[in-house]
Amino acid sequence: MVLWEIGFEKRSFPSLNEDIAADVIVIGAGITGLSAAYLLQKKGKK
Repeated sequence: MVLWEIGFEKRSFPSLNEDIAADVIVIGAGITGLSAAYLLQKKGKK
């Protein structure tokens, strides 16, 4: 467990039931992943 997870409940999400289309996939939600996702979204990527 890392410092920013302390006090947060881990959630689970259902598996996808169908294919989806995306321009990019960001794996990870640390500062780098969040920054990348934010900047890509601002450039119109899905």
